[in-house]
Amino acid sequence: SSEVLKRFLSGLCLGLEQPENPFLPQRNRFFFGLYTVAAVLYRWFIVFSIFMFLNQVLEPYGLKVLGQILGGLGVFGLVVQPLIQLCKFFYTPGRLYKVKRHRLIISASVVGAIILAILFVPYTYHIECPLRIVARESVTDVTTGETYRVSATVYAQVSGELSYRVKPGNWVEQGDVIAHLENDDEHIRLIELEGQLAEARQQRVVLSKQRSVDLQAAELLHETDERIVALANQIEQQNVKVAKLDVRSPISGVVIPASYRPKSGGQDGRLPQWHGSLMEDRNLGAFVSPDDPICTVVTPREADKEAARQALPGEAMAGISFQLDAELVIDQGDIELIQPQNKVEICLELYPNDVIESEITRLAFGNLKESPTSISSQSGGQLGTVMDQSGAARPISTSYYARAQIPDSSRLLHQVDLRGRARVYPGVSRSLGWRIWRFVTRTFHFSM
Repeated sequence: SSEVLKRFLSGLCLGLEQPENPFLPQRNRFFFGLYTVAAVLYRWFIVFSIFMFLNQVLEPYGLKVLGQILGGLGVFGLVVQPLIQLCKFFYTPGRLYKVKRHRLIISASVVGAIILAILFVPYTYHIECPLRIVARESVTDVTTGETYRVSATVYAQVSGELSYRVKPGNWVEQGDVIAHLENDDEHIRLIELEGQLAEARQQRVVLSKQRSVDLQAAELLHETDERIVALANQIEQQNVKVAKLDVRSPISGVVIPASYRPKSGGQDGRLPQWHGSLMEDRNLGAFVSPDDPICTVVTPREADKEAARQALPGEAMAGISFQLDAELVIDQGDIELIQPQNKVEICLELYPNDVIESEITRLAFGNLKESPTSISSQSGGQLGTVMDQSGAARPISTSYYARAQIPDSSRLLHQVDLRGRARVYPGVSRSLGWRIWRFVTRTFHFSM
């Protein structure tokens, strides 16, 4: 099949007259040539796929250079070797004298036109990046200019054992109890402080009676007064901590699970901690820390508020549209091309056949310090990350946040941290050659 294609191109592009070869097929030569073209394209596809796979797998471990070396060897076999064979073809003695010049000029012109088109003809450019779904923090009223919160992530704030929590889908008013934590140590500490305060006050009564006959009683009375004030302040602070064992909602809205927490511990000598969401029944009785998220409270759109408020527990999310955003993570090499109001196409992993159209609403000025768990490569996401000494996932490349609104979330699973991919159209056109050069320079970048 390779010889059939070679003889065809030699006659068409160079005008070379080929002697008859009795060993070549006499029929269906077109399909033999097509098979050769398909084999070459398949070879390119396989090498490129292996290279991209190694690049993605080895990058989080700092071994990206190995994938680049293997990719370079593959490109050498696909590009350099055919060029060497082409040179040998023309250097065959007497071969150039048989070439018809007008056909050579036409062929060279066609190849040159194709190369120029690749290098200079621009067409619409887009940027792909990972994303996750987050609740919109605030909304500004266009008529009054007032900004108000439409979501809040509720944290434990104090340590304790989770003994009660509302179910996802429940409507809660501002100040309602969302969860209750049990912590006997905090109650015991409060009782101890109250006992010490009662003892100090009794001691003050005794010293007040003795200061007329005991000269040291006046000094001890002053120290006791200071101790009473200090104990009263400690009791006030301890009452605040005990009150925080009842976790209350900061806003009115519907309760949805907070960010998913991956399973950890149990393999390196540490006791396993809770994982998943604290809204799950299996995590009742789990010990939570002050910075653990209990849930997220989101306010539906104005048109759906009354329906969500009157719905039965667990049914408030059916057909209700919440105010959600897509949080995009954009590489530093692409962030300078993106501006607010750029068109965005969003595709979530749970809804691969649905494309959500939106636009960029906000860009972050500071770079991303720690990767969200859901889109980290360690959790199966598409953002390349490495684990630091503290166990946090850090992006391999400097990245920035961008926000795009979800116009209608009524068809979506109402849970934050859903992940997917975004395609951003920065409104610029770039040639294929520019894209290839950009890809090569960003992929084959060696630090000296």
